[in-house]
Amino acid sequence: MEVATGTTVSQLFEQRMASANASDYLIRVNRQPCPPDQTFQDGDRISITPTKIEGANS
Repeated sequence: MEVATGTTVSQLFEQRMASANASDYLIRVNRQPCPPDQTFQDGDRISITPTKIEGANS
């Protein structure tokens, strides 16, 4: 996916997952935890993994 230069992690999350709560996800850029205000650089990869799986036992 292409994102505009200067887009932050929190902006992308809000654009793609507006109805979700970011605190329910592990968000990493280039396999490293990142702050919400981190901006994307050319070639960066993001992963968004839920920390709670519906139907899973606690």
